[in-house]
Amino acid sequence: MTLPPLSLIHVSTTSFPVTRTFYGQTFNILALMHLSDYSNVAHKYVWCNNRPVDNPMYAEQAEELSKEIIKKQVAGILEYDAAAKEGYPSEKFLAFLKSEIDQGLFPVIYHHYPIGMGSLFIKGVHEWAESNGLRDRLLIVPYFNTLASFHSREALGQSCRNLYGSYDFAIMVSEAVNSEYSQLLCNYNLHTVLNGINMKLYAPLLDNSLAQSLLKSIGLNKNVEKIVCFVGRLSPEKGASHLLETLSYFNKNNKENKDVGFIIATSHILDTSYTPNIFQGFLRLKNLIGDDRLKFLVDVSKYTFADGSVHREYTSLLQMIAGCSIEQLPHFYEEKYNMSGIRGAFSNELLLNWPVQPLSHIALQPSQSEAFGLAIVEALASGAYVLTNDVGGIKELFSSSELGHIFNPKDPTLVSKYVEEIKALKYENGKKNGENNKKAKENAMKEYLKLREKFDERRMSDKVYELTMDHVKGRLNCQINKPLSEGKQKSLLTLP
Repeated sequence: MTLPPLSLIHVSTTSFPVTRTFYGQTFNILALMHLSDYSNVAHKYVWCNNRPVDNPMYAEQAEELSKEIIKKQVAGILEYDAAAKEGYPSEKFLAFLKSEIDQGLFPVIYHHYPIGMGSLFIKGVHEWAESNGLRDRLLIVPYFNTLASFHSREALGQSCRNLYGSYDFAIMVSEAVNSEYSQLLCNYNLHTVLNGINMKLYAPLLDNSLAQSLLKSIGLNKNVEKIVCFVGRLSPEKGASHLLETLSYFNKNNKENKDVGFIIATSHILDTSYTPNIFQGFLRLKNLIGDDRLKFLVDVSKYTFADGSVHREYTSLLQMIAGCSIEQLPHFYEEKYNMSGIRGAFSNELLLNWPVQPLSHIALQPSQSEAFGLAIVEALASGAYVLTNDVGGIKELFSSSELGHIFNPKDPTLVSKYVEEIKALKYENGKKNGENNKKAKENAMKEYLKLREKFDERRMSDKVYELTMDHVKGRLNCQINKPLSEGKQKSLLTLP
């Protein structure tokens, strides 16, 4: 039989396309949509619940801008109100599903946050489809991007009871995630698909004049010879406290470490009502700030055109989230915390349209819980030496000591080891000491090339599509071979 055209639906609890905290899964969804231009894909949707802006003054404008961005960027459609208040699918979403099926399409629902209320949503769609005789006409695919250990025992137990028997197959972003959930879900149709990134954005920056120009626009001290970056949320699971302790050492021992500078790329600084308390700790590092050796910025490189310019719509959305103009942010925090002299902690160009990692020699990502670690892969692909911890799926990302060092997260001397490693790594003309060793260089290059192939977003997208088509074909073939009522048989056989 001829397979029906697909309607690909990504359901997320976060707002799209801009989130307050730039969750990595946001960019995965955008990549999966962008790369899903197959001949048998008729429609592409993102359905979410959270809205980009809470302020009623900007809410409607922000939602319309978000829809316009999704339409332009990935030829997709953005909708809100996927779920009702209690977590079950809304009447609006179920009416949409029915409409897609009535048009002869085969909906594939990828739910990217299936624990907690997400599990109720999946259960609700399953039960609705069952009761309306439509369960054979769609696929439900939970997409697991957090570790089981990240959730409470109660949430996990209830979620797994909701999920079991309600989905067709599940995608796990790493073997570590797969291992944690396999027992909870009785190893029911679980597939590991490693996350991927846009490798065109991440590569060692060979043009030194461009690097110097970018660093000048950031405002980092021109005498800094060793740049350390952190990319991500300033949250406990990302190791924000260990990051602060590490920087505090260099702030305290300022004079003997003048060659080290830090760039922290975090979207937390955009949301003035949500910025975590730990942010104040970084703003107290007066020596680093005074020497222009600590800069905060927002890496918007994933939101840029090929020429490096930022989408006008994105800039507008980011300012709505901040609640003030981007230029006014440093002044806002100076008044909020009643701390003078902290403006120097902010980059001259707060929205940097170039990835931070290729500008850095070292990426310090002290994660305490990490299902995968997109920022780590981005750093590895950029040629930065990565310092991180053995948690979750991180060990699956790299094994060569030429590319970085993985520490024991429970080591009481962990921060001291970060400091020692940063101080010990020597750079000459931007190159790591020891790169003249031919054998070491060849081994590092082999590992690097394997990594770029393994974590390319096209590979991720193709694997998801392959799994989807296998299950679509299996579902429809099984339906024809099993005994059905006359009405149901007619419905299936008249699929386009």
